[in-house]
Amino acid sequence: MPIRITGLNSGLDTEAIISALVSSYNYKTQKYKKAQTKLSWKQDAWKELNTKIYSLYTSVGNLRFSSAYNMKSCTVSDSTKISVSAGSGSVNGSYSVQVTKLAKAGYLTGGRLNAGTTASTTLEELGYTDDSGKLSVKVGGKTTDISVSKDSTIQEVVNKLKDAGVNASYDEKNRRIFVSAKDTGVANDFSLTGANGSGTVALTVLGLNVASDANTAEYQELVDKYSNISLDDMKTIVANKVAATNENKSLKTINSYYADAISYAKAVEGIKAVGTGAEVELLKTLVSSTNLEDKYVDADGNVYKKDKESGLYTAIDKDGNKIEVSEDDIKNTDNYTAASDKLKELKEQYFAKKDEDGNVVKDDEGNIQIDEEAVTAFKNNLSTVKSIAEKATTASDMEVTLGEEILKVSLQDLLDEAEEGSLTAEEYATKYNAMVEKVTAEISVNNATLAEHPRLTAGMMKEVVDEETGAVTADYSAVEAFYAKVEYAKGVVDGTNPVEYSEGANRVNGCDATIYVNGAEYTGDSNIFNINGMTITATGVTGAVYDPTETNAVSTTVNTDVQGIYDKVKDFLTQYNSLINEMTSLYNAASAKGYEPLSDEERDAMSDTEIEKWEEKIKASLLRRDDTLSGLISSMTNAMAKGVNIGGKNYYLSTFGIKTLGYMNAPKNEHNAYHIDGDEDDVNTSGKADKLMAAIADDP
Repeated sequence: MPIRITGLNSGLDTEAIISALVSSYNYKTQKYKKAQTKLSWKQDAWKELNTKIYSLYTSVGNLRFSSAYNMKSCTVSDSTKISVSAGSGSVNGSYSVQVTKLAKAGYLTGGRLNAGTTASTTLEELGYTDDSGKLSVKVGGKTTDISVSKDSTIQEVVNKLKDAGVNASYDEKNRRIFVSAKDTGVANDFSLTGANGSGTVALTVLGLNVASDANTAEYQELVDKYSNISLDDMKTIVANKVAATNENKSLKTINSYYADAISYAKAVEGIKAVGTGAEVELLKTLVSSTNLEDKYVDADGNVYKKDKESGLYTAIDKDGNKIEVSEDDIKNTDNYTAASDKLKELKEQYFAKKDEDGNVVKDDEGNIQIDEEAVTAFKNNLSTVKSIAEKATTASDMEVTLGEEILKVSLQDLLDEAEEGSLTAEEYATKYNAMVEKVTAEISVNNATLAEHPRLTAGMMKEVVDEETGAVTADYSAVEAFYAKVEYAKGVVDGTNPVEYSEGANRVNGCDATIYVNGAEYTGDSNIFNINGMTITATGVTGAVYDPTETNAVSTTVNTDVQGIYDKVKDFLTQYNSLINEMTSLYNAASAKGYEPLSDEERDAMSDTEIEKWEEKIKASLLRRDDTLSGLISSMTNAMAKGVNIGGKNYYLSTFGIKTLGYMNAPKNEHNAYHIDGDEDDVNTSGKADKLMAAIADDP
């Protein structure tokens, strides 16, 4: 327990004495804390100001190019039929637009199902008793077959339809299934057909079997393109595609080997061109290092790095032996050079810039100038050699047949040949580019095989059967299923497989939009057209067919957006003025002499309002007479005052009626702000002639 001796015992007030003794230390502590607080506030003030400065900098960057001022405006006589936006590339003028057809998405409203049918109702409860039903959904160029059985629920079928690429849902209140394409237009429409007789029955039970252009086209395509191909021939076609796919994998790998070898040869030649020998080997090591801090080099080119455990600096010599040196020897003898200094020395030796006469280029202080592009190229070559050499250690040797030629390629053998240097890099590239062309030709042949009978591919090859080679193999059960689908489609088309359609179902076919602009016809799967720099969105039909008299045509006019360009300049000046006025106010702020951040004791003695006012007084003056702020203000005002010479004539902001009000006329701290003559929103200049608007209208 502490012992206290007070004035009651000694006659002395020891606590007062001690407080007096330490008061000077407390004063210093408080002084430093206040200074720290003030510095923190100043940093915050700069952070806030820097954010605004960077925002202005970004705005200026966006205004540097003429494209920023190439703005267009347009008017439309009937906005219920079209809307138009004019891009910077649009041509001024008047346009006549007619809309004869709007693009629509394919839509299928299913027939009304039995009372009490819910999403969990099975197909068996709807009267379907089979387990082999297949539905075929085709969206664009992709076909997906769906298997259904008597145990499938309505929700399961809906989910499979969505997975196949269409929108689908079941409305329990109205007891209907709804199916639609995800996009408008004929090309994006869908077909929903039975892939076999059982599948067609399932569609009818679900209320989804309805005639449509897309369904008819699907059946007809199967008949036209595949009904004359036997099952055996289909299997042969798929087998050939499997072979072409597998061979292409090998061919593409071989071509990548040739490309790597050519890159390797060029990189090796580039490295050798710098030089050879121990110094170049050291250069390679140092220039490739990501961090040279606290590394040293001896006269033999060994690079030392500190071992954290032993505290010694260690290196591995050319024979693989470990060398250890004390820190004292490393840093206090002349036997070792800092790695960064050594790299600088080697760069000066091998990458010095030279003039046209071959003389080394130096700056005004006599320092050798380095060709940094050459250094970067050297580093990239080293990286290329390293990465390709590493790839060669795991690359398998490849073998393919080109016609009657058996081609065996080893990446490592190609690299060894490049390293040997019997051919220049250019000769090496010529030699193997010829092989690349030969291999590419074979790939093209295989691609032609793969392009034939496109529907005899999808779902008929199983990927990655062989884990080592990644080879694919044919799935002949899928081929047999496709053959059966074709046979069924043949019966639908010739009437031997009659289709019973669902009662109450309705189908809206997807269709393309058709518009006419100045008499020229445009069609598309969307209602949005991009024509001559304009974006035209069709929203209503002007007539069923094109009217040469253009009685019902919608007119649209494109002009230069003079007001938009004017507003862009005005917005920039508003942002600039706000910032320069704030900076000027901060620089000219009233002095806060005698005000310092409050200590805890001082804060306790004041109200919250008093504290807030006290601190606001200090914060408002933090950048008063700040040299950095003064430099920024000077840089910005000088830049705004400069002229630009175009065609021998000098232009200034004042040329376009953009000027400051001057010290005598401007409000306090706003003498650096710019005003536009004739700006109706500016009471200071609204009565003057608007030179800026006139200049933009004359030549934007």
